[in-house]
This record gives sequence, structure tokens and C-alpha cells, in this order.
Amino acid sequence: MAQPVRLWFKKYGKAKFISHLDLNRTMIRAVRMAKLPIWYTEGFNKHPYITFPAPLSIFVSGENEAMDFKITNSIKFAEIRDKMNKVLPQGIEVIKVSEPVMKVSMIHWAQYKIELLFENCSSMETYEILQSCKNAENLNIEKKTKKGSKIIDVKQYFMNADICYNQTNTVIDIILPCGSTDNINPSLILDAVQDYSDRKFQYTNITRLMLLNDKMEQFQ
Repeated sequence: MAQPVRLWFKKYGKAKFISHLDLNRTMIRAVRMAKLPIWYTEGFNKHPYITFPAPLSIFVSGENEAMDFKITNSIKFAEIRDKMNKVLPQGIEVIKVSEPVMKVSMIHWAQYKIELLFENCSSMETYEILQSCKNAENLNIEKKTKKGSKIIDVKQYFMNADICYNQTNTVIDIILPCGSTDNINPSLILDAVQDYSDRKFQYTNITRLMLLNDKMEQFQ
């Protein structure tokens, strides 16, 4: 009987520029190269069955990303990790492998770290502008979906964000919806802040730190 497995990995550096489709292809290729006893789909065109509980957006790095699959024979999780890391490209690194603890449907939130600077501004000046955005009446932005587009107010999420700065840049620690029914991409927050402040960014870097359930517990 096939055993469910959850693989945890980092996606960083140049790898953040590859799409989810390319990531899917990369992982399938790595699984084959690592010769893991992975369960294949049935039918005429058999292929390794892998899924990603919450696909990461392009241009976003990830510290604790998850990939689910099944294995048909017993193999140590540490061995899966080591075999995969030997064949994966630079920028994708398996951290650990474990049994799935939570159902994918339990994912409700995601925590992000956003590093940024406005053009012609120091990190302190950027920090002050971001703080002023919290006093805005609203932070409306257009959200495009497959069904069309709508205007949403993201102020409720930005209000609860932690903002700090150092000599290099300003950092926003923010938690956003990341479920099957509601999902806010951090780029929408940046677009809303940019529109409200009427300033352009000189530099931005987004990293998803972890996935969370409805109780704000880390997805496992």
C-alpha cells in the first residue's frame, strides 16, 4: 500500500524566477533521477503523482514549501532528502521529509517577509512612509481572477503587519490569507502601498516563511 509523504523544501535565488509549472517539471525530473520508489498514476500515460499544497507564486522565495507524494516501498525519509538534494538544481533544497500531519484543506494563512526600499529614500524614510499607510482610510487595489477583477481593501492585513528597518532596507512581516476560498498575493499589498504613497519601489524581495492553519499554527 502506498505511503503518503510530505517533502519540505526551500526555493530561493534564481529559482524564484521559475513558474509553478516549471517547478512541477523540475520535481518530477528529480524524483526520476533520484530513483525513488514513488507511486505512479494509473492509465495509459503513467507519471509520478505529486501535488503542492499551496503553490508558490513566481518571483517569491520560500523557506518552508511543501510537496506531497506517495512511495510504494519502505525508504528512510533522510535518504529521500539526500537523494533529492543530489539531483536538484541550485536554488531548490530539500529541508526534511515527513509524514503528512495536517490536511491540505487546513491551510488558511501564510506568513511573508517583504524587504523593500522606495526610490530615493533611506530605509528609515521608507519605514515612515509605510507607517503612514497604516493611517490610510483604505488601501484599495484591483485583484484579477479567472472570473474577472474586483476592487479589494487590503488595509486590514497591512494594519496588523510588523514593520522595522535596518541600514540596508525596510522589512514587513505580514500574514495573508492563503486558502482555497481566499488568497491574497503579497504583490497586491505592495501595489496598494505604492498607489497610496504615490512612490515607486527601488527594490523588493518577497519570501514566504511558512504556511499556517486557521489557528495560526504552522502547517505540518
